[in-house]
Amino acid sequence: MVHPGEEARFTLHLLDQAEAALTLAQENWAIEREPIDARLLLEASLAARKVDAATPILNWLEKTRLEDVHLSRLRSRLQAAHETLVGSPSDQSQPTTRSKAR
Repeated sequence: MVHPGEEARFTLHLLDQAEAALTLAQENWAIEREPIDARLLLEASLAARKVDAATPILNWLEKTRLEDVHLSRLRSRLQAAHETLVGSPSDQSQPTTRSKAR
């Protein structure tokens, strides 16, 4: 029997099947809650472009106050992806203006 985390990593990084890897990573997170498992779910969320799937990890990181350089980088990438998908509040309130070069 293959460990769900290993299968998720294989599916994400070698088979390049983000959706399937995300499902496996979520199943893995239900039974394993180590930093490497959190990293896997964050990576799969980004690859599948489903930033909301990372919410349990982001909540866990906030609750545990775990500091990890890899998880911090992934969290930043997720925040940037989220802003790209939904737009940042400042983008919605400020009209875009361009000045003409003279």
